[in-house]
Amino acid sequence: NNEYPAQQDLPPIPKNIRDLKASLEAKGFAVTDALNLDLPRSRAAIDAFSRTVAASPPNATIFFYFAGHGVQDQARNLLISAGVNPSVLGDVQNGSLELNLDVVGPLAPRTTGATYAVIDSCRVSLRSALRDRDGLNQVEAPVGCLIAFSTAAGKPAISSALPTENTFYTASLVKVLNASSEDTSFV
Repeated sequence: NNEYPAQQDLPPIPKNIRDLKASLEAKGFAVTDALNLDLPRSRAAIDAFSRTVAASPPNATIFFYFAGHGVQDQARNLLISAGVNPSVLGDVQNGSLELNLDVVGPLAPRTTGATYAVIDSCRVSLRSALRDRDGLNQVEAPVGCLIAFSTAAGKPAISSALPTENTFYTASLVKVLNASSEDTSFV
């Protein structure tokens, strides 16, 4: 998501989506992208993705990617939907997906494959942003799942303000994927 209230938008996100999609497709992934979804449409996209995952072979590699605003509210890691003000507690609590419950949890466990959840967002605490306290707690991934964050707990993510540039993390991810050997297999 890149469309947030004034001064909170994230111009590099559409480029992130285009570049990562091209890299993943070049590696054989079937990619479904979604950009700037409000909470109901985000839930519908996750539900559709979960159905696709459930229908995939047990050895399939699953890759979930989110770029946008993210915060911690108490012990929950929240991915903020488009249009939600990331600095207003009530808006965030009512307009976000919870990473483990709403995203990783519904993905069918892989018996021989793996699930990757890549989160390119800040990991600051919402209350920290409002009151200067600690950042996100660590996340415990289910068996067979790796959750990768663009930054350490309690830290902001690095991003350009230009729509012609990627966020730092996604630029690095795309570079590594593009440079990986043609023999590299994800299935």
